[in-house]
Amino acid sequence: MPKRCPACQQNTPEAPSKKLEARQGFWDEVILKETITEPETWEEGEYDWWEKMRRVAKTYGPGLHIDSKYRMDSSSSWTPLSNAPHGGGAGPVWGCAIVVAFSPRGVYANHLWEIPNFSIPPEEEEYFNVHGGYSEDYYFKQNIEMFLQQGSVAFPFQEQYPALAPMVDAGGPLHPKDFRFFRTIVFVPTHDNGEMFYKRDNRRIINLLSDNINIDKKYITIYGYRPRFDLGKDFDYDFGRATPPPRIRASNPWDGLFSWLYTPKGPSGQRELVVRYEKNIIHREAWCGDGRAIPDALHPTSISGRTQTTLPLLYSSGKKMLLAEGSSYAALATQKPSAATIVRPRLHPS
Repeated sequence: MPKRCPACQQNTPEAPSKKLEARQGFWDEVILKETITEPETWEEGEYDWWEKMRRVAKTYGPGLHIDSKYRMDSSSSWTPLSNAPHGGGAGPVWGCAIVVAFSPRGVYANHLWEIPNFSIPPEEEEYFNVHGGYSEDYYFKQNIEMFLQQGSVAFPFQEQYPALAPMVDAGGPLHPKDFRFFRTIVFVPTHDNGEMFYKRDNRRIINLLSDNINIDKKYITIYGYRPRFDLGKDFDYDFGRATPPPRIRASNPWDGLFSWLYTPKGPSGQRELVVRYEKNIIHREAWCGDGRAIPDALHPTSISGRTQTTLPLLYSSGKKMLLAEGSSYAALATQKPSAATIVRPRLHPS
């Protein structure tokens, strides 16, 4: 839905995209503690925890970028994992895509608008100058292909956002071979039966990540979500740092939300990272020290100390692209798993 999917200023791998000094004094940051807080055990209640998490995600995530005169509205954030508890996220999304990558060094997240990058409805054609030759393919190349590789540097007169590619390069904070864990997750909208909305474009994103940015496909997971079009009007207006309060929105605070929490010293003395989509924990990691790679320990199944929830994975079945559960991943694989493994993305009740 147009302008209804709200989700760095320095384009260097080591620079935080949201200045950490701005963190001081935000009341919702009480959920950022040395011991990872959990919504189910939060003293003020689960709903209150998620309200705070959503505001943390908006403050330190990609944020809402819209109405660029270049129609370059993609946004991204890079947050180093340091010696202080932190959190972030992206979204909520009702039809847009999110690309996330993380390692012991930090978390990259972006927000890629559904319109105009994947679809331009007839009522939006004039705004996006479709009759002047600016199609979805044009915006996809500008706002996704170029954005993931270069960030916003081609448009210096607008707000700048970091690129993913330099962080993945050798020596970068997301170079897979340098760390004990690395993961890239691509969140995409699906129909009720698990079929993806934009199969061709999702394949292009995977190929871009693997062929151009050089992320091995074994590190890439596609997560399908069912967009809540009935909730799109919640974000017709931007409320600055605060998301629309419950009294004037239809959605729960977790609906469509990607979020993460980090602590440098959990109960076990290890660093911890918890990654969620809506209420589902989709990755949980604990590690010691700087997280640098141990020889012969880079494969996801051999990394010591990993606690991980299996994600829905993608496979091809005839003309349809469906989501299935599995323990290993080959992006856009053609081998069909058993019928019993086919799943539909779940929605939490409103």
